[in-house]
Amino acid sequence: MLTRDKHEELRVQLAGSSGEVRAALSRLRRFAGAASVSAFCFYFDHVVVVEFSHTGNAAYIYRRADFDAQIEPEFAAGRIKTERDLKRSQLRVGDIKHFVGWEEKAHHLLHRYGVGSLGR
Repeated sequence: MLTRDKHEELRVQLAGSSGEVRAALSRLRRFAGAASVSAFCFYFDHVVVVEFSHTGNAAYIYRRADFDAQIEPEFAAGRIKTERDLKRSQLRVGDIKHFVGWEEKAHHLLHRYGVGSLGR
């Protein structure tokens, strides 16, 4: 999800782009309110990871079924106003805090939910 300003900025910058690029932009969701942070939702088979664009926000990990049942309908209804609406502590099954060594911890946490493999 993009802030309204970021979405408009990209729309203007990409106006002369190929139809494929413009189509991709049209599929991006915008926050319905005055969000100050963009959020990126990564959908996997069993989990959805929501990562935020600004430092200081942990990535939230949700079970895919919970996300699909409780958050997706709010996207469709336009009720996701700001990044706070994507931070559902009671639903999350984990988070990724970007401190020293976070990559390895994130790798193991996501692997637990079937994302990626430990073979490198």
